[in-house]
Amino acid sequence: MSEREMGPLVSIVVPIFNVEPYLRDCVDSLISQTYRNIEVILVDDGSTDGCPTICDEYAGAYRFVSVIHKLNGGLSDARNCGLEKARGEFITFVDSDDWIAPGMIERCLDLIQKFSADVCGVSFMKAYPDGRLEQNETAIREPECYERVSALSRYLFNSNLTVCVCGKLWRKRLWDEVRCPKGLLHEDQHTTYRLIDNADYVVFDPEPLYYYRQREGSIGHSSFSARSYDLLDGIDVQYEYISKKYPEIKGEISAACSFWYCVFTNMMLRAKYRDPIAQKRCQSFVRQHLNAIFQTPNLSNTRVAQLCLFALNMRLYSKVYLLFIVRRGRR
Repeated sequence: MSEREMGPLVSIVVPIFNVEPYLRDCVDSLISQTYRNIEVILVDDGSTDGCPTICDEYAGAYRFVSVIHKLNGGLSDARNCGLEKARGEFITFVDSDDWIAPGMIERCLDLIQKFSADVCGVSFMKAYPDGRLEQNETAIREPECYERVSALSRYLFNSNLTVCVCGKLWRKRLWDEVRCPKGLLHEDQHTTYRLIDNADYVVFDPEPLYYYRQREGSIGHSSFSARSYDLLDGIDVQYEYISKKYPEIKGEISAACSFWYCVFTNMMLRAKYRDPIAQKRCQSFVRQHLNAIFQTPNLSNTRVAQLCLFALNMRLYSKVYLLFIVRRGRR
């Protein structure tokens, strides 16, 4: 067995629920990894389509693939179930309608070793139904390593580490006292900051090695509902936790949370959902932190302009944003 194969065991957890058309693409990308010392844990979360059969097929064909069939408990519960079974020194999560590049695990391990890091996050590629691929925007051109506080000041910006649990290789011990919150819709907002706060060093690779499928019906693209307020709660909790524990980066966190309050409002606008109180609270927060928004290097000029319009003229912002959405849908 080669030295590469004798490296640390990496656990790959895939929570699965009714994604039959996409599941093979996902699992095929995992069994094709250039790094071979892996275990793939497929967690069938009570699927009612052909997913259970597909999972059993892969588990029967590959010794490093196992499957857990369980009653439906939601994404967080499925992740936690896989986490409990994982034996690896490192762990990553891949949503079952997404896929990863063949060299992602090997690349992340190499960077973790190079920088003596506990986490490696990669950029992602958006994959649209018409076959288009669009890389997530980032101004970073080479891998960068951040100590804990610096990582926390960056991760909420989508152009950097991002808030997603997926697209990252974690040292498993970071999860010793952390679990995904069962029953919440935007679970990553309640989880990632705690994991990064457990790490000493975090490395970010701008190479897009995680492919994020853009489709209607996925959690990231579901319509607005009462459960969408889980996102707002998550933003509040993160801001309170980080700004109190690390007041030296309060400005960066204020700017990052301003971006996410804008995201939450955008979700309401797209769904034509009215909540003037929540909308006013989000706008007020952004208005109060415009200085921080102007000073952060982690927002593009376009994002800064967007947040300024959001803070100062909500009526005009709503019209411009909805027009943007219509035009983007025509592309």
